[in-house]
Amino acid sequence: MDSKYPNGFTIPDNAGSSFRYTFELDVRDDESNLEKHMDEVESLLAEGAHFIMNVQPAFGSEESVAAYKARRINMHGGTSNNDVYARVSSV
Repeated sequence: MDSKYPNGFTIPDNAGSSFRYTFELDVRDDESNLEKHMDEVESLLAEGAHFIMNVQPAFGSEESVAAYKARRINMHGGTSNNDVYARVSSV
């Protein structure tokens, strides 16, 4: 990403303004159990991560709750978001 967007990623809005975002990608390959996974998620949140991407459907609900409580963005790439949100809607 850095070579393609060395000055950040620009996102235009509908009013003609644009916002430039810079980011660091921290990939943590996690083929573990729920406890180990959530330790990694909590570690990322404590370190100040603003966005958590999940591709492990088994941990989607718990990760969503942690991200929601931390007021962070959480996205699921390997599971149905509707299924995850239905399970965490009571939070």
